[in-house]
Amino acid sequence: MKFWNKYHKAYNKFVELSPSYNELLNLVVKNLKLRNSDIILDAGCGPGQISKKLLDMGHEVHSIDNSKKALKLLNEKHKNAKLYHADLGNKLLFPNNLFDRIICINTLYVFKKKHLHLIVKEFYRIIKKGGIIVVTDPLKSFKNIKIFKNDCRLFFKNYGFFRGLFFIIKNIKIYIILLYFNKIIDRKAKGGFYNFFSVKDYISLFSKNNFRVINSQIVYAGQNIMLIAIKD
Repeated sequence: MKFWNKYHKAYNKFVELSPSYNELLNLVVKNLKLRNSDIILDAGCGPGQISKKLLDMGHEVHSIDNSKKALKLLNEKHKNAKLYHADLGNKLLFPNNLFDRIICINTLYVFKKKHLHLIVKEFYRIIKKGGIIVVTDPLKSFKNIKIFKNDCRLFFKNYGFFRGLFFIIKNIKIYIILLYFNKIIDRKAKGGFYNFFSVKDYISLFSKNNFRVINSQIVYAGQNIMLIAIKD
């Protein structure tokens, strides 16, 4: 947990900064097809960038994470956030059919394979019939450097060459720290401690647990798979 607390401290700055990440969040929100009355679960919320985004839009959001540091960072962003300190690998304390929407961003990959089906079964239990879940995780071919390169391209596109270059230099420390942390994560993934996904395995994980997959696509500078599924 010490590793993840340190990671979230740097990641919190990155998610506020990165245009690639914020494009990903916008795509997640678009695919949720939200209604005003929807109750949303942000499962593995981290420092809570998308929770804050949805709260600012006026939605009811419940945010769960196993890192107290991450939850503290989210609470600093939005004082009305509903926070839960819990491990997704265990049975959740939510009642059946509570949520209209579930989002799970860059979270499932940190669990061992034996836990993944249990987690998705819990998602199925707590989401309402007709509810939509949007999940995204790293592909097996994931390379963090490609996200950095895409961010650089977007900085230049959005701000022009000189302002973009200044922005990159000003924030390069955050990228270096995250590249270091992601090297550790990548090494553990290769050792079987974490799980980066193939498209086939990701779709199978949800299909085998009764969700109907309605779409999947490659996102986040080509480094993640995003899946949209529904509970019939």
